[in-house]
Amino acid sequence: MPTVMRPGAATTSGTIVALLACLAVGCGSPQTVITGTVTLDGQPVANAILDMFPVSGIGRVTVARTDAEGRYRATVSPGKLSVVVLAQEPVGTVREGVEPIADMKSVVPHRYTLHALTPLFAQPVEGQTTNVDLQLSGDN
Repeated sequence: MPTVMRPGAATTSGTIVALLACLAVGCGSPQTVITGTVTLDGQPVANAILDMFPVSGIGRVTVARTDAEGRYRATVSPGKLSVVVLAQEPVGTVREGVEPIADMKSVVPHRYTLHALTPLFAQPVEGQTTNVDLQLSGDN
């Protein structure tokens, strides 16, 4: 009896294998490690999300989180990265439905939260751990 394949089955299997291979080896793009501390007016920014985007458009976008002391560590593509910092804190509660939820406000000034505005950049070096401390200012 002949084997019947549904349309696209071979393509789907091939795509999955290629994707898994890409994930295992990083799709051939070089990777390096970046570490540092995020501070705002000299104080650590805890539990912030860092979004690191390659300025050239080549490489991977990386997301990292700071710990309670504002420290972060991430595996990134080498080259110049635009960095945004997203951090919020509760300022009260709002009743929504049955459960109260926290009303949140940004901890960092708006200019650090968008790639189009951020003055924050990092330049990790391929093959070595690069330390980049991000010092934010509350001044406008």
